[in-house]
Amino acid sequence: MLASSLIFTLTGLLPLFAFSAPTLLSERAGGPIRQPIPANCTISYPHPQNLQSYQPSPNFVSKYAIYKYLVYSSDTTGTETEYQSCLESCYGYGLRGDCVSVFLAENVTTEVYGTNATGTLCQFYSKPLNDGSFVKPEVEGSYVNPKAADISCPK
Repeated sequence: MLASSLIFTLTGLLPLFAFSAPTLLSERAGGPIRQPIPANCTISYPHPQNLQSYQPSPNFVSKYAIYKYLVYSSDTTGTETEYQSCLESCYGYGLRGDCVSVFLAENVTTEVYGTNATGTLCQFYSKPLNDGSFVKPEVEGSYVNPKAADISCPK
């Protein structure tokens, strides 16, 4: 009787242990993992020649944007550091070749978790950017210090 009670109890608890088993970090939800871009990859820098401030066109964003994150102004560590982080996060996103271009700019207001927030935007795209992918920002003073890059790596 004791043995059957013990077996029944263990059998009932085993499914609970399966749900509480530790999960590897790579299997958890969250943002892309930054990965250094190999030396054999090429990074090109498309940008419109006639605009000091620019943003990807709404049409390009709606078709090819695959991920974005916002670094709040008080959290920034400098534009170059944020830009390198944006590039490496794109390279680490999904399967190789899923993210092929990035755009980064300061003082961007965008929706985050259902509310608008302002900070440094890093956005990933599934298609390379080109000079025709950009437009002048509608709001003066937004999209400050824009940077864009395409990442191309041999297969």
